[in-house]
Amino acid sequence: GDEILVGHNINTFDMKFIQRDAEKYFDKVFGNDYIDTLVLARAYLPELSHHTLSDLARYYHISTKGAHRALNDCKMNQRIFESLKEEMEDPAKAVKKCPKCGNLLKKRNGKFGEFYGCMSYPDCKYTENI
Repeated sequence: GDEILVGHNINTFDMKFIQRDAEKYFDKVFGNDYIDTLVLARAYLPELSHHTLSDLARYYHISTKGAHRALNDCKMNQRIFESLKEEMEDPAKAVKKCPKCGNLLKKRNGKFGEFYGCMSYPDCKYTENI
């Protein structure tokens, strides 16, 4: 189908297995869109020092019982995504998008002060002055 997948670290971990197995077992190229809650959490919750699934669950007061079991992690991530959607709808937490690749821009500190840098770095090196 054309459903949008949601996963935590799906971009750098799960997608390579999903794409490989879709081709291997179904002889299809998997091209569905996906949302990575790790990327969203880093953009919308920069005040957190860590953005693991368990850290985000604790931040949102979601039970971590059964963590690191596939089904429990999926359920936990669903609730985290629903909480992150609320963050995304808050105009005070608006996040800029990279005009080159479409990923999110993150506020960073450099030797010349604060700037926005693409979260796809090092693949995308777009920066913007604040």
